[in-house]
Amino acid sequence: LLLPTMGIDIFSMCLERGTVKRGDRRPGWLAMGPKVQALANNPGFTSVPVVGEEHWGMKMSGVQAEGLNFADPCSQGCGAIVDSGTSFIAVPPNAKPLTDAIENKLNMNCSNVKDLPVLRLQLDGAVVELPPMAYILTIGGFCHTAFMKMDSMSQFGPVWILGMPFLRFHYTIFDRSSKKLHFARSTPACEPILDAPKPAEAEVAGNASAHHFVSVGSRLYAKRVFAPDDYEPMDADSNEALPPPASKSFVF
Repeated sequence: LLLPTMGIDIFSMCLERGTVKRGDRRPGWLAMGPKVQALANNPGFTSVPVVGEEHWGMKMSGVQAEGLNFADPCSQGCGAIVDSGTSFIAVPPNAKPLTDAIENKLNMNCSNVKDLPVLRLQLDGAVVELPPMAYILTIGGFCHTAFMKMDSMSQFGPVWILGMPFLRFHYTIFDRSSKKLHFARSTPACEPILDAPKPAEAEVAGNASAHHFVSVGSRLYAKRVFAPDDYEPMDADSNEALPPPASKSFVF
């Protein structure tokens, strides 16, 4: 409530990634002012409508992960909330086939994290991606998935919370005046990457360009290459984890 009280209708958030080493804690950034407004209008950002009045919520229509066999938990619709106060990614019960598929593929000794897929989230027509570092962590020397279970519904379907891992990989602008969220891939130091091809632009067949193509179902996608560190687990302390909001239902 502080920012609206101050008359601030647009601001950005990003969390630095640092490295996977324990103790390498990096800051997060809250920015506002003319620079943020200019970035919101930059074509390098993807814009998604905010639905409802109470949360920074979006419609979510699909989840894909190359090489994994699971039923899309959002094929009938989901709601997604961007929340800087949730440590990991909170998923509904119907996402269990996805999380089980990842857990079954993951070696607890972390030897095959580099072989895990990039998650592709369809947010109201836009596609954003999260590499393994966003959803795999090490605790006590063993690898685990970083999904939190949350059983909440919205008027758009089961709710996902895109917490801190999302903000580590996506410079996010919260635009109250236009009721939109604007996303751009970010560097480890939280600079927006404005010239990166958007995933949606890669949904073509026949334009080989400089991308590596992979198939998802009957469609052909360009596989954007993340940095090698993005295919390593994030070191974490489970005692410091912040849970998602405790609510059985959300009205966006």
